[in-house]
Amino acid sequence: MSTVSRLYFLPFLAVAMLAGCSSQSGKSVNKGEKPVDVANVVRQKMPASVKDREAWAKDIAITFKSQGLAPTVENICSVLAVAQQESGYQADPVVRG
Repeated sequence: MSTVSRLYFLPFLAVAMLAGCSSQSGKSVNKGEKPVDVANVVRQKMPASVKDREAWAKDIAITFKSQGLAPTVENICSVLAVAQQESGYQADPVVRG
C-alpha cells in the first residue's frame, strides 16, 4: 500500500477512534434496582474516620449527577472503593514519583 493510500484512510481511523471515546447518555437504573440518595449512601458506607465526610458525600453526589451515573448502591460502593484505594480519602494525596 502506498503512502498516499495510507494517508487516505487516516481520517477514517481518527473518526473511528474518537467515536469509541464518545460518552453515552445517562445510564438508567437496572430493572429491579431502586435509585438511592447518593449522598446518604456515601455517608453510611464511608468509614467514620474519614475527615470531611459531608464534603465527600456532596462531591460524589454531584459527580454522579453530572456524569449521568446510575445512583445504585453497587455503583456508589465501587466509587468509594476506588477513592479509598487511590487516595485513602485524602482530598490532595501525596503522590510518589
